[in-house]
Amino acid sequence: MAKTIQILGGYGGVGRSLAKILLQHTDVNLLISGRNLHQAEAIAGRLGAQFPGRTISALYADASDASSLRAAFAQTDLVVMATSTPQYIPQVAEAALACGADYLDMLVRQDSLEALQYLEESIRTNGRIFIVQAGIHPGLPAVFIRYGARFFDQYHTANVALAMNDRFEKPSSTIELVADMADFKSKIVKNGVWADAGYRDMLAFEFGTPLGRRTCYPLLLRELLPLQETYQLRQMGMYVAGFNWVVDYFVFPFILLLQKIKKDFGLRLSQWLMYLGVNYFSPPEKGIEMRLHAEGTSDGQPLACDMVARSDDGYAFTAYAVAACIRQYLDGAIHEPGLHLMGLIVSPERVIADMKLMGVDLQEKISTGTHSFAA
Repeated sequence: MAKTIQILGGYGGVGRSLAKILLQHTDVNLLISGRNLHQAEAIAGRLGAQFPGRTISALYADASDASSLRAAFAQTDLVVMATSTPQYIPQVAEAALACGADYLDMLVRQDSLEALQYLEESIRTNGRIFIVQAGIHPGLPAVFIRYGARFFDQYHTANVALAMNDRFEKPSSTIELVADMADFKSKIVKNGVWADAGYRDMLAFEFGTPLGRRTCYPLLLRELLPLQETYQLRQMGMYVAGFNWVVDYFVFPFILLLQKIKKDFGLRLSQWLMYLGVNYFSPPEKGIEMRLHAEGTSDGQPLACDMVARSDDGYAFTAYAVAACIRQYLDGAIHEPGLHLMGLIVSPERVIADMKLMGVDLQEKISTGTHSFAA
């Protein structure tokens, strides 16, 4: 019997893409919900026309209103939180748990796991599966590094880099990015131990067209923390390129200054500045790309693994990664009750295979020696 998945915020950029991908590559029944019932109904109607015979409905659900969430989640197997309202993570999760539903979010902020840890015992007791930080960033970096391990007897270097030239749908779409800057942390693995990182640790990576060569700054993702010990890595990091000269040299420093004055100070102004800076000063050609460069030895010989995934649509790219995770949930590969990070609970081989199957441009190259995309 097909499961019912509800996408809360299913008429947003990622939500729309995810709904279509799930209908193309799974047999789920789909519910589109949100505060704007008219938009939810419009998306459900368009999807119904594209996928005749499938069960697709629209519901009203307000992430800030617990009673509306419980009413909406009553007949749902999996709640997917696709809204840009991280402040309502606990409320949405509690409503899902109360209705006997599983939960998945694709929030960028790094404290979403901690935000739900008070529910962890109840989640396990009730046999529920809660997956947080699904998507490309976070989500895919740990998947890429874990996937790279299969090529080595001894695995010693794993660096992931992300660059993008995309657009935000609206100022509120930047809320997580802006809020995360208040608690920004940068760490990498150096010589086998985690160490604070800064501008001296930036790396340049050669991305494909239209991104080109970009200097990337290291940052910390929670999903990477256990991987150094798991694989005994000597070098590991996640690196992210900036957006454009206006954002990198003016908007980012200004937002950081506001956050030093007071946490969350000037958030609405910061969201507008980020939105305008990215949408009006970025090059016209869109693109997003994630790369892994891994090094180690196999049969005593040095070996390098380079992998790249790219798309011209950041929302779709995120949705493909989330859909690959959901496919494992649907077929029972993810079955252990509890609170999980996507990057650590999925099978990395399945994610890579499923993303290729769904049409993502994903390539890998194995070579002897230490050739690198990074310079």
